[in-house]
Amino acid sequence: MFSIFFDQSEKQLEKARSDFEYARDLEGDSREKRAVRVRMAMRCKLVLDKIFIEAAQMEAVFQEESMIAAAAGEAAPQKLEETANESICYQVIKSLNGLVISYVPQPYAGEMADLGVKFEKGIINARQAIELSQKIADRLADELKMDLYLIQPIEPLSFMREKLDEFDAMRQGSSGTSDAGNAGGPVDSFKANTSNTEKPPPIEKAIKKKQNEAPPEDNYSWD
Repeated sequence: MFSIFFDQSEKQLEKARSDFEYARDLEGDSREKRAVRVRMAMRCKLVLDKIFIEAAQMEAVFQEESMIAAAAGEAAPQKLEETANESICYQVIKSLNGLVISYVPQPYAGEMADLGVKFEKGIINARQAIELSQKIADRLADELKMDLYLIQPIEPLSFMREKLDEFDAMRQGSSGTSDAGNAGGPVDSFKANTSNTEKPPPIEKAIKKKQNEAPPEDNYSWD
């Protein structure tokens, strides 16, 4: 039974990657090809958002567990390095056809995850996260040949952009995310439908978990 699930899982991941490569490698500029590129670009936007949030949550868990270990006089926990693994490239998102697994290649995924960690640690603020993530998205859009059109559908961290002033005010009221005592960190203040704070799974289980969990809607809020 497990082997059947594993085979299906591998096929889903392979399809996610091949769909991206198909959109990337298209030549020409017909209406159909434009639709393929734009659809993939919008999926990539959702994937980048989820990578950022997932990496920030993992960092928040690590900080909290480090604080607990230090208070108990125990050795610090080993930090998971899932953000450096290819599994971070695959994310479950909602599309017009329901739940799908979509993909962005390294180094885009790794760079976005690094931003999530730096944001959670307080190394960068919301405005810097938006600016840096847009540079990542612009490179990804170039790879998808979105420069052929006058639109830019890859605008990551829209949940920050929409309430940036509120977010900065909330951020200034905290003592800083680099403090391990600030369990959860600022990401927990604006994520929607991602309230699961359990320890992230090992790398080898990450993909299986992604397929079983419902992705967040594309309307993040901390209300």
